[in-house]
Amino acid sequence: MIQTLVKKPMTTECITTKFCIATKFSATRQRTRGFAEALSEADLQIQAEDFASPGKWHLAHTTWFFEEFILKTLGFQSAHAEPYRFLFNSYYEAIGQRQPQKKRGLISRPSLQEILDYRQEIDEALLSALKTGLNDPLLVLVTLGISHEEQHQELFLTDILFNLSHNPLYPVCYPHKLSIHQIACSGIKPHNAQISSN
Repeated sequence: MIQTLVKKPMTTECITTKFCIATKFSATRQRTRGFAEALSEADLQIQAEDFASPGKWHLAHTTWFFEEFILKTLGFQSAHAEPYRFLFNSYYEAIGQRQPQKKRGLISRPSLQEILDYRQEIDEALLSALKTGLNDPLLVLVTLGISHEEQHQELFLTDILFNLSHNPLYPVCYPHKLSIHQIACSGIKPHNAQISSN
């Protein structure tokens, strides 16, 4: 029963279906947001080592990807496009200069709420574009962006566990057991252990 609830990879048929891509996009974006909801803004800001990015940065970077590589080609540009291109680019050198990875924890502004607002703005713009219709190369990029975000979901979790492991109180990141519905939405396999930072 549980196996039927765990997320499955997109099939070739699904990739070519506009509705399926929009559904997958929304579910993936909501899953990332869900990982952040149990954490404080301070939790999402810290960067314990150069190689571990803050959760807030992951939230913004995955959003920037959709704006930079898809929406920008359609003439859409958020009010924050230029500064966010510097702050939330990772290793796309052709795009331009970027905040060094080891200094991502210094990005105290924009605030978490501003990043969440940015995510909503880009989500709405991309879903509108999907509804209007995108050509095949852009649909492939949306699919790539979804996979990119799933990769960052893994990084988000490993980074937050590492970052909070440096807290001498050893806080539990996600103290409540996941329900069957949350398992289905998150795509992770259930087990009895809590996710702790120690």
